[in-house]
Amino acid sequence: MIDLTKKQLDTYTYDDFLDYFRKVPTKELLESKKYLSEVLPVEGFAAASRWIEIIQNPSKMDKLYSARLKAKSEADIMQIAVGDDDEAFYEALIRENVTQLNTSNISQQEVARLTQNINIFRKELREIRSRKPKKGTVLEQVLKKAEIPAKKEQKLTKSKKTVKKQPPKTASKASVKKKTGKVPSGKTKDAKS
Repeated sequence: MIDLTKKQLDTYTYDDFLDYFRKVPTKELLESKKYLSEVLPVEGFAAASRWIEIIQNPSKMDKLYSARLKAKSEADIMQIAVGDDDEAFYEALIRENVTQLNTSNISQQEVARLTQNINIFRKELREIRSRKPKKGTVLEQVLKKAEIPAKKEQKLTKSKKTVKKQPPKTASKASVKKKTGKVPSGKTKDAKS
């Protein structure tokens, strides 16, 4: 019988319960089902029931782990998307679409959509890579050396105070009309168009 008296169950989430019951021996978990339904909160009992289902039908284990891996890869892609590395971002998107494509239970429409996404991402990745100089070439070395002074110059310009330049003062049409009696287009006050 599982002893849950030492655990602080109110702080556990569904994932914590899943992780806890993963370590419990099978026989002990199966024997404690009724006791767990009386003691555990809903999330805890749902996690225990999930493990009991997996014990009775081991193929459900794949779904549990694939869902966890998918959630982890989505978090990784979000971190990459926030960064500056477009190449890594498209590589991660391609990897994600390929893993989805390799799952066994997807429809033909999903296969077509994923294949189209992969082709689009590969095209974007090729375009990004074509803009970069090849490694080990003279061009790459020249660009690296050019970046260093440019970065120093940027730091210097940021530290200097910038003074706003005043636009040159030009007379407005109204002030010219008052002084000369003529509209700047060459017409006089009295002239009618």
